[in-house]
Amino acid sequence: MRVSYPIILLLQVFLTSADLVGIIQVSRHGARSPLKKYPWDESPWEVNLGELTREGSMQHYIIGKEFRERYIIKKKLINPTLLLPEVYVRSTDLHRTIMSAQAQMMGFFPIGPELSSPFMHFRAVPPFEVLGINNTIAELKLKALPYAFQPIPIDVYENVHDYLLLGYSKSCQMMEEYVKDSQESEEYKKWVVKYERGIKKDLEKALGMQNIEFDEAAFVADSLECVKFHDFHMPDGVDDSLYEKMMELKDFSNSYLFNIEAALKLATSAFYMQLLETFDDIIYARSTTKYKVYFSHDKTLISLLIALDSWDSKNPPFASTLLFELHNEDSEYKVKIIYNDEVIKLESICENELCSYKDLKDYLDSWVDKDYQESCYFKGPRQYRKKDKSMFLDGQS
Repeated sequence: MRVSYPIILLLQVFLTSADLVGIIQVSRHGARSPLKKYPWDESPWEVNLGELTREGSMQHYIIGKEFRERYIIKKKLINPTLLLPEVYVRSTDLHRTIMSAQAQMMGFFPIGPELSSPFMHFRAVPPFEVLGINNTIAELKLKALPYAFQPIPIDVYENVHDYLLLGYSKSCQMMEEYVKDSQESEEYKKWVVKYERGIKKDLEKALGMQNIEFDEAAFVADSLECVKFHDFHMPDGVDDSLYEKMMELKDFSNSYLFNIEAALKLATSAFYMQLLETFDDIIYARSTTKYKVYFSHDKTLISLLIALDSWDSKNPPFASTLLFELHNEDSEYKVKIIYNDEVIKLESICENELCSYKDLKDYLDSWVDKDYQESCYFKGPRQYRKKDKSMFLDGQS
């Protein structure tokens, strides 16, 4: 059976003797509450639907501490305290991703700024009277904030314009057409038949619900996963076998769109073009940014992994993390790709854990759609075709 997700364990990946010169990280947000509320779910959720839970915050805080040990303490790539030109953080426009970013950065930069001198106690105050301000100043001492907290700027784009992290969603007009095409494919139809003949009746009986259609079942699977992760009470009729079938259904529901190559290209082109630009800027000393961190969703990771022919067909667990490390080995730049602490070997490009950056760049250059924004515009006449609800367009998981 599929094991319920523990806090993601980030075991040490031993780096080679090559100098590490840059990192790009893409993470799914941490554990959250379900996207939908169902009558059978009586779990004591303390947050609204789709919001990061305290467990999700802890996941990313631990990742931040681990990456601080690797990339600041051991590799000395990043300054121990925040230098804004070195680090860039971006998130999708949802609370759970923004809060995941905040939690990880608290682990990565646990020590915030101090005032430049004791004299600033009397300068760094609001332009109006504050009762008890002397007590606050005494408690802070030279710290700018309690607990030496370090604020981090997090860039956010409106989701409908976020080609970089949500290229598979409504940011791209063509995706609705590709979703319809996908739902008319033989594979999709086979899954619908498999669900209706082998899962639907058992699921409805277990949950005390009626008429759970295939498209709705993906949202039910999401709720079951959230309940199980947080160790809340599962519905009595949902045994290990039924739960596993629902997780397989979710694996498919979050990935079927990417079976259409044109959709996959539009979903990933903006990110991979940005990756190449970032690494080129490092190589040619056009930028001082050494660490870019993106907080997104499971389908973001699925699309990026499929584009590299490296997806294991399992939905990324909460806080899953994909790393692209740029190394300088004897004046030759190479890339190591790590997913949830396992090195990905790009067998179609190279045989080693460190791949030539030139080879990776050539591969991605031949793959991406450089005119992805233009390609995303739907130019033909729209014909009505029934579309099932979709995790791509109707919900970000």
